[in-house]
Amino acid sequence: MDDLQHIAESLALRIGRSVAIDDPQMQLKAHTAHDEPVDSFRLESIMRRRAKPQSRLTEFAKEFGITTAEHPVHVPANAKLGSFARICVPIRCQNILFGYLWLMDSEPPIPESDLMTAMDAARSAGEAMMRERLLDDVRRAQESKLLQDLLNRDAAVRAHAAGRWRADRDLPAKMKVIVVSTVVSGSDLRGNEMAIDLLLQRTQRRLAPRATLATTTGGAHGTLLIADVRLPDRAQLAEYAETMRQELLHELGDSATVQIAVGPVRAGLETAFESNECARDALRVAQAVPASDPVIFWDELGIYGLLVQLPLETLRAEVIPAGLRRLIDADTGRSLVPTLECYLDLAGDAAGSAERLTIHRTSLYYRLRRAETITGMSLRNGSDRLALHLGIKLSRLIGLLTDEPAEPVPER
Repeated sequence: MDDLQHIAESLALRIGRSVAIDDPQMQLKAHTAHDEPVDSFRLESIMRRRAKPQSRLTEFAKEFGITTAEHPVHVPANAKLGSFARICVPIRCQNILFGYLWLMDSEPPIPESDLMTAMDAARSAGEAMMRERLLDDVRRAQESKLLQDLLNRDAAVRAHAAGRWRADRDLPAKMKVIVVSTVVSGSDLRGNEMAIDLLLQRTQRRLAPRATLATTTGGAHGTLLIADVRLPDRAQLAEYAETMRQELLHELGDSATVQIAVGPVRAGLETAFESNECARDALRVAQAVPASDPVIFWDELGIYGLLVQLPLETLRAEVIPAGLRRLIDADTGRSLVPTLECYLDLAGDAAGSAERLTIHRTSLYYRLRRAETITGMSLRNGSDRLALHLGIKLSRLIGLLTDEPAEPVPER
């Protein structure tokens, strides 16, 4: 941001001290040349343009009230962290914290007049950052509308949006696209939309110079579209997604559940809606199936990828075989259905099922016999096996089957 760099350099010239400006997440926005010694924290932020996530020095500085202060705060040196003494001047505008202006607190001490000059500079920086935020809000609103049009089911709307984006960004005609979808659930999640929005912005910066669009909807859902001639490979996408998940968990706390789905790669901006639909379906599966990984790829859904295409909202419990419904009701110990499912997942491999369930094979056979008795269906019959297997998977998607723990059932 040119305005911030100009403010930093003007202040440095006036008070004869090096100056650095960070945003509230300690991402470096502007800095001047350092004539005095520099500690490892400032070197790290200059080299990487940001502080390390959850930096111990950042947390140390916050202990002195920099997040709520309205006047300069002296942050002492910390030999254990390898940091020098510094002065933090909060950057505010209209009572909103926009970041921090830093001065190294070296000898001789900074005169009070220079601190007043630094506060004036911080006010100017706050106004500049406020203007930038307002402009950014307009830009992001435009991008959000563009993304919504790209994901629209109407082909004409998609084609128009794709043409606009190509023209605005001078994008190549042939591009691959992929959508990453995020959902947050849990209690006490006030402010989660802002947390998701900031997360998407950080991820977009990491993905630069690739073309990206992002938006949040419903307060708990975020959508990120990545477009390029050559997209990140699967391992990179998994790493980006896991980083996003961990950052949201850190921001929202242990009460939150964060799940991220990655749609399939599609060719052409106009087909991005297909990747989005698949990613959203994958999130539905992840929320319905407790055993799902918190980061899930569409092509890993297996049979769920087929079943989730059904009109689940209109399906009644009667679509599940009556025998299986009896088993679900009778399985108060939550052991019979999981055992049956594991056995069917492993194509009737008794040894493998017993090993995965960590039970004796005798217990496995006992549970399977009970399941057959209650359902009135035979595991030796191919049609019955298929009905039971699909029925269990579908029961989760329509909410008939949960994996809530209960009292263990006695076994012989």
